[in-house]
Amino acid sequence: MKRRILTIDDNAALQQFIQRTLTKKLPDHVLSFACAGAEGLGMAASEKPDLILLDYGLPDISGDEVCRGLQADEATAGLPIILMGRQPDELKRTKGAFENIIQTIPKPFTADQLCASVTKAFRSTRNSPPLNADTKSGTAVMDALGTGKDLFAAPPTKPASKYPADTTRGTLLSVLLELERDQFTGVVTITPSQAAPLELHLAKGRPRLVTTRDAATYLACSGFKLTPKQAEARDKLSAEQTKTGNPVFLYFAEEKLLTRRKALTLCAEQSHRLFAALWTTSRVKFAYEANAPLPPLAGDLPFFYGKVTDWAVESFKLAGQDLSAPRESGKLFSLF
Repeated sequence: MKRRILTIDDNAALQQFIQRTLTKKLPDHVLSFACAGAEGLGMAASEKPDLILLDYGLPDISGDEVCRGLQADEATAGLPIILMGRQPDELKRTKGAFENIIQTIPKPFTADQLCASVTKAFRSTRNSPPLNADTKSGTAVMDALGTGKDLFAAPPTKPASKYPADTTRGTLLSVLLELERDQFTGVVTITPSQAAPLELHLAKGRPRLVTTRDAATYLACSGFKLTPKQAEARDKLSAEQTKTGNPVFLYFAEEKLLTRRKALTLCAEQSHRLFAALWTTSRVKFAYEANAPLPPLAGDLPFFYGKVTDWAVESFKLAGQDLSAPRESGKLFSLF
């Protein structure tokens, strides 16, 4: 009998790693994936997986809130969890608070460590009775987590005036580190001298998208060669990017001129390519808007898997290069 494993993690690269590893080494399993805590709660209730791989740091609610939601529903209270995360103390604390967490696995982990953890989890739960639920109704999940907008509310951020207005008061990297430390969620508009403003979207301090309202600027450093049909649609789609900030690649996907997967990859790469130019700019100005939403088509963009310094290094590698030169997408550098 095949067993079901649900992974709740917002990082596309890690999802691919888990799928590739478990499909190869443990083929007698059915895998499914959720990119956020609320989505994972819904899938857990509908799929009743035999095991959940849960990331502590999710874009909407934290891993311990997901555990609380699972325990609040009688249908999911007994589902065993392997909790993943980068902070050992955080993992230890959360495991002690929830009896349905049977293991923790620190990130990053190897394929062998993943398989060993999954195998051990199934061995330990094979004859275990279901855990007791604290409530009799699935409707208690939302009450346990907090209803309405509070469920997805971003952590409080410092007033915009507390952050540097330009790089005369702090370096570009110091600003990124401060935003990470405060778990800033929203958009930072970065305006270099004599260049189009860039919009850096962050979720809990993690970069998610760099875009610009100027599609010509966006494409100029992409090295992406348009097909005839894409070139024909460019003017109309460029006007849409001016309105919303949606990268033109996402519009290409909407118009069936590019696959969605390819568009997301290009957007992730382009975030680094756009940001690279800032490292060689003498002065940039900052404007902050806490809790500002992503552009409408960008909701499923993956988060960068790592610390903001790792993300900054990836863009810094490109500083000074000719980014207008044609290249093959996905082969330029390792995003994760």
